[in-house]
Amino acid sequence: MTRMATTSRRFGTITAGSNKDAKHHRSKGEVEQWGDDMKFVLAATTSELANGAMKAVDIEGQELLLAKIQDGYYAVGRRCTHMAENLCDGTLDGPVVTCPRHGARFDLTSGKAVGKAKLMFLSTMPKDLATYPVKIEGTEVFVGVA
Repeated sequence: MTRMATTSRRFGTITAGSNKDAKHHRSKGEVEQWGDDMKFVLAATTSELANGAMKAVDIEGQELLLAKIQDGYYAVGRRCTHMAENLCDGTLDGPVVTCPRHGARFDLTSGKAVGKAKLMFLSTMPKDLATYPVKIEGTEVFVGVA
């Protein structure tokens, strides 16, 4: 298979060209080893995520949020770093997801916390989310885990 990969560590996106003659179809959870310590696991197909949509995925025991934002796919830790609420139950406005519990906001393209969590009269800036590289191969969406 010919790989034409473009990698952006900042945004966690890898786009790979695919061999149009390939007949192999992978099943979810199938692992593809890339390098010594990074493996990419099939998480979804491109048809499963419309623009502006989020999806909960579990990969190698890790709870992840996979999202399509404009022309890119992004994967981050699914639990809010403030009080572990499921961010997939929150709202997505552009690249920013808002936690449904206390309103903490995170930029999914970088994992950075961009809005404080508010609990009664207190507010605190949560830690950033863990980010995971995403690779697109044809219509398959892979997420890299160590």
